[in-house]
Amino acid sequence: MARETSLFRDLAALWRWLKLIRQVRPEVTLIGTPKAALLGTVAARAFRVPYRVYELLGLRLETSVGPSRWVYRLMERLTAASAHDVVAVSESLRMLAIDLGITKFGHSSVLGAGSCNGVDTARFRQISQDTTTTEYWSNYLGIDDQIPVVGFVGRLTRDKGLPELAGALSILHDSGLELQLLVVGMVDDDSGHDALNLLNRTGQRIISAGYQDDVAPFYALMDVFCLPSLREGLPNVILEAMASRRVVVATDATGSRDLVEDGVSGYLVPLGSENELAYALRKALLDRDASASMVESALEMVEARYETSEVQFTIRKFLRSGLEARTSKA
Repeated sequence: MARETSLFRDLAALWRWLKLIRQVRPEVTLIGTPKAALLGTVAARAFRVPYRVYELLGLRLETSVGPSRWVYRLMERLTAASAHDVVAVSESLRMLAIDLGITKFGHSSVLGAGSCNGVDTARFRQISQDTTTTEYWSNYLGIDDQIPVVGFVGRLTRDKGLPELAGALSILHDSGLELQLLVVGMVDDDSGHDALNLLNRTGQRIISAGYQDDVAPFYALMDVFCLPSLREGLPNVILEAMASRRVVVATDATGSRDLVEDGVSGYLVPLGSENELAYALRKALLDRDASASMVESALEMVEARYETSEVQFTIRKFLRSGLEARTSKA
């Protein structure tokens, strides 16, 4: 499936979805991401799959403008209409979908505290304490252990707030605070290339690790994790950073605000404010006592609400009860 809209490729993908659903004959479908959910859920509806769930992972239309926003909204509404239930990965995302007319209160829910898969806190804690692996990557990337490291993990694109991060880094550089930015992720589109160019002009040292199959070892290289995103669903990278005992600086975006309580589990700053982002990064780097307290609060919250085993159990229980309810009516 193509990420962007492509009529012929989308029709070909829909045909393959129809063949797959016909071959497998599932009792339940649980499908997320805009393109996959639209094609897969429409195909499942065509073959009358008994219980169809749209897992709402985020809303691309939130930062879209012009005709594309209208197209994305139409796609979301069609997907939701083809599903029996819409499960959002965070409450703020669910409320946004309701406000935009994509779904309704009775047609949508959030399971537990949210998330599509949670995080294996034991694994991230263990990897963050593996000094051999940390030293290997530090040497390989040429990280200076005398200079603090701010980290970013994710797709390199405008929606991740990288231009605002570049502005914040420039402010910190001009004020005399030297740092290193560790970027883990691949360039997603032209806006990602533009963002990298902006970051490289901040005066701060930018270290790019590129795409990594396993991002867990890289959190241990960071002093602060920063996600300046403009929109999210429920960002796994924040859960991973918290599980790795790293203080988080994030923007008050959909999804992120469900995880970060400002001054308690991290720093939460207004969307689009380079000055506020720079101030929060400075505080996170220099006020070690406050950061340590937030790290402990964040870890406690993640362990209580977002362990992978508990999240998966909640999802399975929901799917079983939903299928039973649908088949009993039939």
